Amino acid sequence: MGVVPNRAGTEQVHARQVGQDDARRSRRVAEQLVRAARARRSERRRARDALRLSGLEESLFGSAMPDAASLVLASGWSPEAIEASCPRCGVTLAPFESSARGCGSCRGRPQVHRSTIRLGPYAPPLSQWAPAVKSRAWRTMGAALGARLGARVIEGIAAGRCEAPEAVVPVPLHWLRRLFRGIDHTRLLAEEASRTLRVPCTAALRARLSPRQAGSGGSGRRGNDGRFTAARAAGELAGRHVLLVDDVLTTGTTVTEAARVLRDAGVASITVAVCAVSDPPSRRGLGTS
Repeated sequence: MGVVPNRAGTEQVHARQVGQDDARRSRRVAEQLVRAARARRSERRRARDALRLSGLEESLFGSAMPDAASLVLASGWSPEAIEASCPRCGVTLAPFESSARGCGSCRGRPQVHRSTIRLGPYAPPLSQWAPAVKSRAWRTMGAALGARLGARVIEGIAAGRCEAPEAVVPVPLHWLRRLFRGIDHTRLLAEEASRTLRVPCTAALRARLSPRQAGSGGSGRRGNDGRFTAARAAGELAGRHVLLVDDVLTTGTTVTEAARVLRDAGVASITVAVCAVSDPPSRRGLGTS
């Protein structure tokens, strides 16, 4: 004769199981709440540290520089006509020079990035303003030039000179250089350009500490190959079009290396945007105006 299950005992077992399940769910919820609270505290701590670092940079390195907006207005400066530079490599075009497949300086030569946008040649006032953003921690001028760079990219998109970017990536600066200078000038330019373009600014590249580029010739710059590596965020840009931002384009080796790392990470195409381009000697003084 079979044993008849004790209904009361079964209900007690079921109640214990339900209670255990509820307890496990409560523990999971509590753990999630604790993790969320820790994440919020960590985020607040990082924000406070960033604010302190920014204040420290400004107090130690920030020079008493004039307000950029007032200076730009008083100088009467505005970006050059967009047709004045080669859409491929960014150097100054000679009057009536064809640039459909690039100018005489870059036509037929391989190039990692697809197009180049600039505000003007490396000549006054840009040759004074752009270096001062870096050397004098001139934040207001960096913000002003970055916003104008974003507007110039929009103009370039409308003119068919470049693609609409899906993200903005600054050429990275090693943290020791940032601490020494008191500013990450390329990130400031990139962040302001990204606000104008309404696309995210992504730190997709990392820099290793290398010899200074200023004053180096082309061979010296090429000797610094391997300065950049892809950050974890670079994986999120696979298949996308990216705007790579730097302050000044001289020989092109810096943006070429940075663009190559991005392409190796899967980025589909790259437009380089810079405040100014230093023309080769054969092109200095050229222009359509």
